[in-house]
Amino acid sequence: MPSASRVLRDHTVLQCRSLDRLYLDAYIPELQRPETVKRFLEREATPIASPALFRARSDAFVANLHAYAEAHGAPWILFERGERKEDRMKPLFAAAEACGVPGLVAVGVAQERTSGWKGTRRSLDRGGFTFDFSRVSVYVNAYYAYLWDADWGLSFIKLSGYAPWGGRVYLNGHEWAKRQLAKRGVRYVSLDNGFRAVDDPVLLDALTASLGPDQIRAYFARWMRELPQPLSADDRAEGYGYALSMLQVEVSDTRVFDRPIRARQWFEATIGEQLTLGRPDTVSLLFHRRPNRRTKGRFETRVVNVYTSPTITFRYKHSTVKQYLKGGARAAHGDDRQRRL
Repeated sequence: MPSASRVLRDHTVLQCRSLDRLYLDAYIPELQRPETVKRFLEREATPIASPALFRARSDAFVANLHAYAEAHGAPWILFERGERKEDRMKPLFAAAEACGVPGLVAVGVAQERTSGWKGTRRSLDRGGFTFDFSRVSVYVNAYYAYLWDADWGLSFIKLSGYAPWGGRVYLNGHEWAKRQLAKRGVRYVSLDNGFRAVDDPVLLDALTASLGPDQIRAYFARWMRELPQPLSADDRAEGYGYALSMLQVEVSDTRVFDRPIRARQWFEATIGEQLTLGRPDTVSLLFHRRPNRRTKGRFETRVVNVYTSPTITFRYKHSTVKQYLKGGARAAHGDDRQRRL
């Protein structure tokens, strides 16, 4: 039986290490503290910073988004509670991919729990009143703008319909790489999230290595200029705007072997060579952390062997490393998922 390292060294015909799924937080930095919220509202031509001004902006945002969707022939979809959004969107995604024209595919509306600003009226000693603002948990509509992008393919930007109008951005690094290859006329055979073959592996390595914050920010800026949003042009001219931070980032390392049996050999050799995987001292080496009794989180290694499709999964706090056969094919696929909350 060959060693795990020898299988990787001698029998890998294609390796692709790339960003995979990206899930990002979108937020307005100037609307994260009560004092800056008041300052934002006091810019309006009103005597006091009233939460009613937030409501007016939210209503205008939803109305403008609805009008934009109608103007671009994009359906307005109301998701049921507990419904799998991906299943509902599949036929629309397929039609958008076949068409390949950048634009809005659909707007999905779902009720979701988020954190928002509540204004509490307080009387002043000199007469009159003001509002104090505090964060509360609210259950409101979230608006998913599903997009077909020339660089990223299918993606979405979600914004809350309640101040401070936070949201999420979903992108896929493999889809970005596929479109860069297609623009250069390079042929490839696609996996679900990855590549089984490519005519120019050196170019693929260069492309995946080049993907970073600049491309992500360019995508977000492009669509936030195009789509309706709660911030007006005057707000943006005065320096108000959205920022992005990482919520969940997945990095994948795909190895395509010369024969299907190599994947099985690699799994069996890995398990045999590292029987102690999952013990705290070994996990600490994998993640450069040493958990103890006071360390919160989940630490485990699971080996699942269903017939000829084994899976090895490591978990450390909010990070997961998973090694498996991609689609049951001869490509061994590793995911490194890091979730920051």
